[in-house]
Amino acid sequence: MQAHGIGVGAYSVAPNIIGPATITGTLDVTGATSTGALTTTVLAIGAVSTNAVVGNLLVNTTAAAAGAQQYSPAHRLSGRGWSTDAGGASMSVDWLTQCQPVQGTAAPTGRLVVLASVNGAAYAAVTTTTSAGWFGVGTVPAGRTHVISEATTSTPTAFGADHLVVGRPTASGTGSGGVFLQYNSTADEGLIGSLSPAVAWRPLKFSASAWAFNYTGSTTVVAIAGGPSSGVNLTITQPTTATGAPSVLVATAGVNATGYTASTEVTDYNLNASATKTWATGALALTRTMRVQAPTLAFAGASTCTLAVTAAISGSPTAGANATLTTALALHVADGGAGGCNTYFGATPSMGSGVGVVGLADAGTVPTTNPAGGGVLYSEAGALKWRGSSGTVTTLGIA
Repeated sequence: MQAHGIGVGAYSVAPNIIGPATITGTLDVTGATSTGALTTTVLAIGAVSTNAVVGNLLVNTTAAAAGAQQYSPAHRLSGRGWSTDAGGASMSVDWLTQCQPVQGTAAPTGRLVVLASVNGAAYAAVTTTTSAGWFGVGTVPAGRTHVISEATTSTPTAFGADHLVVGRPTASGTGSGGVFLQYNSTADEGLIGSLSPAVAWRPLKFSASAWAFNYTGSTTVVAIAGGPSSGVNLTITQPTTATGAPSVLVATAGVNATGYTASTEVTDYNLNASATKTWATGALALTRTMRVQAPTLAFAGASTCTLAVTAAISGSPTAGANATLTTALALHVADGGAGGCNTYFGATPSMGSGVGVVGLADAGTVPTTNPAGGGVLYSEAGALKWRGSSGTVTTLGIA
């Protein structure tokens, strides 16, 4: 028998249909045992299965129109689960899988959507797989969790392109927020970033020579570079900023409310340069372990800055509850116990072969007005002088 037209009725014995069949109306198949109710067997597919061999076909043949896509019939799985509330009840648990075409410019795309319903509630999308290769978890459009095709451009691209995404952006890359990962096979570098409604995307880029580049859109916010290949372990570069009052780096010490270990020093910030550094043989004119370079301060129009400081210390430590500070210093230049701490104020140090001494270059301009509330110490032609608040200049040491 090659084909059957099966009319309305009830059958005590399941019909055996060989070949194509057309069933008009609703077909209810009830299995008598746990072995199942409906079995589809496809014979002679051959050694290699192709998409031309279809075992079961659920098709919507209605033509689509602009703004009117024709979804496929859904494949439904239905079971019953027990709720323990209010004395207990049996409730339906249903799943659907459905093809959902999406209107497109050159051609439509499609989604394979898995939906769920409990106790007769409206179906909601659980997962979505798109014909472009996206796999998402959540309400359509899905969170765009993508098990990834590699990116091949060295420039970070828009949110969601070849990314592993967790969150709830819309298909256009904007929405309520999310995070993403990307690996670039061409540049051998990775991205990790976030999305927020106010800012399109904020990735950090990691590569062999750069720890991280932070972007807002396509604008670099800060670059942290380093590594053996660059010769610099860490470089933080702040880009040109048109507005605001940004800081390159802010480090804030935390509050310990439970108590530090008794009689143990706590160092909030430790720049440890105690390692031995060895050069190849040859004269070395200058090396500086730490360097603070003075900025140039400018204004769009004529303006006055009353006090400009390259490096500032707000003061000595302040005694808090139950504390007595015998000596409190705003700055302590220690000599390691060997008396070898030299300090110089001026452009070209000249210490007279001294060890454990303070050098002071001649003043570029000697003071000509009286300082308020104190005095000014300076060197003039090699002589150490002091100008007090009354204007008296005292020579403390001749040249």
